[in-house]
Amino acid sequence: MNKTLMGMMAILPFLAGTALAGQPLTDTQMDKVTAGHVFSTVETTNQTFVMIDIDQPFATTLPSGPTGSVSKLVGAVTLPAANMQIAWGIFAAPPPAP
Repeated sequence: MNKTLMGMMAILPFLAGTALAGQPLTDTQMDKVTAGHVFSTVETTNQTFVMIDIDQPFATTLPSGPTGSVSKLVGAVTLPAANMQIAWGIFAAPPPAP
């Protein structure tokens, strides 16, 4: 037990020295690290939908709802600083047949 504890204590300064030797990444390096992180989701219920897109173009087609319903966009928000788009809407009953 004592040998194990002493061994761990002896290694500790080397681990701390390695952690301090790291250099911060430049903006260009950070762009390469975070590039490609894309998120897109469409959540629906029987009456509503929410679409969220991060780091990609916004979906141009609205989701389809229950049989016979029509998607109606209620609102949308774009957050340029976060490169995020959010849209929400409802599924309305189709117009009556003539």
